[in-house]
Amino acid sequence: MRRNSVEQSRRAVADELVAVVAHDVRNYLAPIELRLHGLQRMAMRDPASQPMLAEIQRIFSALGQLRSLVADLLDVARLDHGLFRIQPGVVDLPALIVESARALARPEVKLDVRMQALGKILVFADAARIRQCIDNLIVNAIEQSPHGATVTVTI
Repeated sequence: MRRNSVEQSRRAVADELVAVVAHDVRNYLAPIELRLHGLQRMAMRDPASQPMLAEIQRIFSALGQLRSLVADLLDVARLDHGLFRIQPGVVDLPALIVESARALARPEVKLDVRMQALGKILVFADAARIRQCIDNLIVNAIEQSPHGATVTVTI
């Protein structure tokens, strides 16, 4: 009983730590996004800043993914308390994959997305969870690829 009590206490402390860290990280993201919006407005005034605007969009996308990760950490706490929800809906899978590839593209590894099937591929799923899986697969492929290689994502 004593071991179970100690283990439950450790789990409770770990869950609380995850929730606190996730909450604090989320708080730090707000000023970063605010400053990024300011940079975006400045870049929009200068026609020569188009490449910078594209980079700013990539940063916004990465921040969105970081926000999703923080939300996932908070979901762990919700799951443990029976409050976790998935939000299924119709998802355009190719569009989601292309969006993920654009957000995760890096100069050192080319990403090539190819569509094998004709037409749309619609699935009924939680878009955020599917996006998380796709992101993980693409990031793993990029990290395992040599510099200058091409990662091909086939749908």
